[in-house]
Amino acid sequence: ACKEFLNKKVESYDNYNEYYHQTWHIREAYGVIPGKEIDGYASYEAYVAGNLISPYLFCVMLPCEYLWNWVANQLAPVTPKESLYYFWIEGNGGTPDGAYQMANMLEQYRSSVDESQANDIFRTAMEYELEVFKSATILNNTLCRKQ
Repeated sequence: ACKEFLNKKVESYDNYNEYYHQTWHIREAYGVIPGKEIDGYASYEAYVAGNLISPYLFCVMLPCEYLWNWVANQLAPVTPKESLYYFWIEGNGGTPDGAYQMANMLEQYRSSVDESQANDIFRTAMEYELEVFKSATILNNTLCRKQ
């Protein structure tokens, strides 16, 4: 079940990446240079995926799954529908079905994981998410001050 779920997740991310290449007219992935916060987070996810048993991957992915949905739901009521980014809000808002599915998968493997380690992985991923959001806020504040 874990393998099947993760294979579908890979397919979903492949489709997502193709969609955004077309939407933002990005020819090659190397044209997008991640900041140190995103790079650190991606490296941590790669470490978990490459070195720990598969159910821990759900722990590292859950914060992102829940937060994108939460952010979209917070922005929806205050963002004009004609906004450049409203498509992102529509695509990520509503009920966090993907997060629920992932949490249910993790629950199926509860006896296979160390709860303390799972909590540490989740907490570390949340800290990376915080750093990513903070970096975006700092960037916006810096740009606003220059104008």
